[in-house]
Amino acid sequence: SMMVSGALGASVSMIEKFYKYKSFQVAFIDTAYNIGFAIFSLVLGFTVKGHKMRWVGSGILMIALGCALFIVPVFVKPNDASSAAERIILCLSGKPSNDDHLKICGADSYLYLMIMWLSYFLIGIGSAPLHTAAISFLDDNSPKEKIGVYTGIYYSCGAIGPLVGYLITSVFLRIHIYIKKPDDSILSSSSPNWVGAYWLTYLVGAVMTLLLSGPLLLFPSKIVKKTDSQESVIDNPNLTFSESIQITVLVFKNLPFLLTCGGMFFEGLMLNALSLFMSKYVEIQFSVSPQKASLLTGIVLVPSSFIGLGLGGYGTKIFAWCPKRLMKKITIISFLCCSSLGFLFLRCENTNLHGVKYDSGNTLIFENDMTALCNCRIGNYFPVCVNGKTYFSPCALGCKNQEGTTPDMIFSNCETTLVVNTATEGVCTAKCNALPIFLSFGFIAMILQYSTYVLLINYT
Repeated sequence: SMMVSGALGASVSMIEKFYKYKSFQVAFIDTAYNIGFAIFSLVLGFTVKGHKMRWVGSGILMIALGCALFIVPVFVKPNDASSAAERIILCLSGKPSNDDHLKICGADSYLYLMIMWLSYFLIGIGSAPLHTAAISFLDDNSPKEKIGVYTGIYYSCGAIGPLVGYLITSVFLRIHIYIKKPDDSILSSSSPNWVGAYWLTYLVGAVMTLLLSGPLLLFPSKIVKKTDSQESVIDNPNLTFSESIQITVLVFKNLPFLLTCGGMFFEGLMLNALSLFMSKYVEIQFSVSPQKASLLTGIVLVPSSFIGLGLGGYGTKIFAWCPKRLMKKITIISFLCCSSLGFLFLRCENTNLHGVKYDSGNTLIFENDMTALCNCRIGNYFPVCVNGKTYFSPCALGCKNQEGTTPDMIFSNCETTLVVNTATEGVCTAKCNALPIFLSFGFIAMILQYSTYVLLINYT
C-alpha cells in the first residue's frame, strides 16, 4: 500500500515532468498493478493450500523486485537536468540553437514506460497473497467472533503504508532527481519545473520489503490447532480442480454475491482514482507546490482510511452474523458517501494557464505571434505571475530582462501590454478558501468509503 496508494500518487507530477508523460500514461502504469493483482488473485484462489505464509513471503519478495525495477529508468535515462526545461527562456531574437528543442516523446520514452509498467505488474502479483492467502491465514487462526475486528485491524495497518509513502515522498521531493543538483541549474525545490527524487521512496520500499520477506517465510503454517472437522471444511486436501470449478460456477450464480462484487468494483474504481490523482488535482486547482499537495493528500487519505477501516471492523463485529442488517448499513453509508462527493467540484478561480491554447489538432500552441519573434519554445515551460494570472513563460510575454535568483526572480522590459511593470516567477497563489472545505469533505467521504470496504469484504 505504501507503493501503490502513497508513493505513486505523490509522484505523479514528478514522473510527468521527468519523462514528459501525460496523466493517462501514468494511469497506464497504475493499471499494471490491478492487472497483476487480479490475475494472480484468481490463480491463488485455486492453488493456495498448505503453507499460506510462504505464499505471502514470496509475494513480498516480488514486491521488492518490482520496487527495484521501478528505479531503473531514472539511471538509464540520459541526464538532461540542464536541458531547456531548466533554463529561463527570455525573449531572444535570432535563430534558436538546437539545444532549445525539447524532446517530448520517443522510443526510449516508451521503453521507460514499459519498464515501470512491468514493475507495477510485479508489485500487483506480489500484493495478491496479502489479500488472499494472508486473509485466509488470519481467518484460520482467529476466534470466530473476533474475525471482523482482526480484519479491520489488518486493513487499518495497511493504511499506515500510504501515510509513510506520502510523508517520505514529500520529503524526498525536496531533493534533486539526481541527488546533487547540477551547478548550472537555476531551479529550486519551489520552482514549477523542479523534479524531485521520487525514486528514493521506491528504494526504501525495496529494502523494507526485502527485510520483511525473511521472517514471513519462516512463519509456521498454523498457529492455532484446528479440529478434524474444521480441517475438512476449511482446508480439504481432497478437493479436486474440477470440484473447485463447480463451486466457482455455483458462486457466480449467486446474484447477491455478484451485485456485491459489482459494488466493490465501482468502489475500487473511485478509491484508486482518488489515491492516484488527488495530489495532482490539489496542486493544479489550488495552486500549491507538489510537496505541499502530497502532504495535504496524505493528511486526508491516510487518517480517513485508518478510521474508516477501524469503524468497518467494529461494524462487522456487530452485524456480521445478520447479512440483511449488514447490507442495509452498507447501503446507507454508501448513500452518505455519494452525497459528500460534491466536494470534487470545488476549485479556485483564475488557476488556468494563460498565453497558450490547443489548436484543432489538440496540440498546445502559443496564443500570439510575438512568441515566434522571440523564438519561444512550447517545451520551455517556466510559469510567471502577472496581475493574478499565470502565464506560460517570460518568453511568451516578450520579457527580455531578469533580476534576482530563484524562487524570487523578477522579469521586466516585456514587449506585451499585459505586463505593466514586472512579472514574478512561479504560479500565482490562489486567493480563495475552497481548499479547507475540499479537504474536509474529502476526509468525511473517505471515512465512509473505507468503512464500507471492510463491511463488503466480510459480507462476501
